Amino acid sequence: MENKFTKGVLERQEREYNKQSPGQPSVSQNEYISAQASPSVLDLSDLFDREAERKAKNKTFYLDDSVIQAIKKTASDYHVTESKLVNDILKKILFSQN
Repeated sequence: MENKFTKGVLERQEREYNKQSPGQPSVSQNEYISAQASPSVLDLSDLFDREAERKAKNKTFYLDDSVIQAIKKTASDYHVTESKLVNDILKKILFSQN
């Protein structure tokens, strides 16, 4: 039996799948992962802050499986935690537009 979290994720995925218009080209998971994992696409090493301590709060986000796999692989490649990887990328994107 599915718990509420799993059920919610599956329902969201089904809604998103149904929203996709038939004429819209879709990117396969393999194409997406290979584009993200390619070292020539983007060098992320400049994004990471190496500060020892920081304030952090826990927040849950629902991500596609392909995105989660890309995050895990990239975090492993750069020897940082998944949380730090996502946090540093978002900081650079959100705060660089000031």
